Amino acid sequence: MVGMATSPADIAAPPSRPTQYSLRGVLLLTAAVAGACALGSWLGAGWLPLLLGMTLYLANYLGMLGFVQGRRVAQTALYLAALAWVVSLFLPLVDGNSGWVVALCCNMDWEGAFPELRTHGIAWNLAGQLLLRVAGLTLVGASDLANVGMTLCPLLAHRLVVGKARWLHTILVVSTPGVWTWYFTFAPRYPYSPGTDELAPAYVAWCGALTITAIVLRISRWQLIAATAMSMWLSVGAWVWIDWIAGIP
Repeated sequence: MVGMATSPADIAAPPSRPTQYSLRGVLLLTAAVAGACALGSWLGAGWLPLLLGMTLYLANYLGMLGFVQGRRVAQTALYLAALAWVVSLFLPLVDGNSGWVVALCCNMDWEGAFPELRTHGIAWNLAGQLLLRVAGLTLVGASDLANVGMTLCPLLAHRLVVGKARWLHTILVVSTPGVWTWYFTFAPRYPYSPGTDELAPAYVAWCGALTITAIVLRISRWQLIAATAMSMWLSVGAWVWIDWIAGIP
């Protein structure tokens, strides 16, 4: 009788998502947003992409982005993210150079992204130079990982949205804070930027593509910890870079 009372439609229906979040999660996310805004106001606008991006990761981990993490929506979003990444390669980034040209130059001569290292390198202490160089190499390496991840993303999108291809997902999660950190270089007149009048279109598309993956793919606790560690290390490098450049006569 029980089997007859249950229709095939009821059996096939997926479990409904919870409509409420835990009070602890809401309070934690509210505190994170308030902290990110306060730090952004204190440190400057250049920190906002990294601060708000990590807040997105926290909301993702707490399960608050589930409405865009359904299989069809997430897979479509990943295809759009890959398309935005491809477009970013051909948009202007620095001094009229397209994204792929700047990326190639950064890998062939990574100090080219930080010309002040050559001009004023001897004017700073050895420990600071070493820290800045290691942080810079980490930033370039994270950018490379992000680009590699985006090339594979459309090929494995169907696996990513069902929780497989975790190695690729981890690459995207850990490398994305590096993309957010590049705002210091490509933002208009902030700080010590190449002097562009507008925010570089290539950076907007690149950053947007990686941010989409950060939203639509559910992250685990260890991925959140790894992304947090990466963002903290890059923040140290960015802080030292700003402090150093500001002290150059």
